[in-house]
Amino acid sequence: MSSENRELLMRMQDGEFLKSIQIDPPKTDSAQELFSDVEQLKQAGVRVVDVNASRRLSFDSIQLATSLTHVGLQVIPHVTTRDSSLPSLLNKVLAAYALSGIQNFLVVSGDPYDPAISDANSIFQRDSLHVLKEIDSHLRNSQLALNLTLGAAVNQNADHTIEGERVEAKVRAGADFFMSQPVFTPEQAELTHQFYQQHANKPLVMGVWPLTYLRTVENIWQNKVTGVIIPDEVYEEALGFRDDPSGLRDWGIRQTSELIRFVEESGFAKALYAVAPLKNPGQLIDLVQTINTW
Repeated sequence: MSSENRELLMRMQDGEFLKSIQIDPPKTDSAQELFSDVEQLKQAGVRVVDVNASRRLSFDSIQLATSLTHVGLQVIPHVTTRDSSLPSLLNKVLAAYALSGIQNFLVVSGDPYDPAISDANSIFQRDSLHVLKEIDSHLRNSQLALNLTLGAAVNQNADHTIEGERVEAKVRAGADFFMSQPVFTPEQAELTHQFYQQHANKPLVMGVWPLTYLRTVENIWQNKVTGVIIPDEVYEEALGFRDDPSGLRDWGIRQTSELIRFVEESGFAKALYAVAPLKNPGQLIDLVQTINTW
């Protein structure tokens, strides 16, 4: 069996440092562009993609992940209690596993729907901790005995006492790995590692986010992105490119490339994921090409 086709959890446990691209589901009018970008990323070396669950009008994360398996990628769809009742969510996971061979799922609560798009209420029948327990109980530890790998989120920027307790509870509920919020400096990576290892011994997938657009920098700085924090020095350095968009892009790619190498060499995480700038995965092609073994 090739390394690429082995289970992601086994690969991380065996010491292979995995790198994933995080993409946001498109609207219908941009779907073709997304698949074109994904094909280019695959040619550049990407083999794993995790698919966000958007709070805006867009493709369903599991259905999009299913389509991506057809182009030879391993996928980690995000499943959220915002969008589905618990029975519906279990049915979706079961179908994705049985029909498309999807084994890896990240279970998150998700942010409420964007009120500018819809006045519909989010479902939130259960939180992510409860859903982990239910998937583990009904789909893994039952007669079905599905070979699922379940991920959970860790917010290293939240209150450490509360978040630490939630991480430990998620481990007990069946989480096999965790994905952190993005980091932007080696110091943030180290602090994330130090916090996480106090509460779990499961593989950690650390996030990075290339700051290639001033709009992204300002949105994060103004707390418009829940749970993500840019250090003061990074913000100030990014502002130095206020009148130089090309320079900011080069700086953002270079900074993230160096950070990826640091995370891999330090052993602070077993894997990482890179967030696509402005929800455009094509913007990550240059980054992927700077890393010898993506």
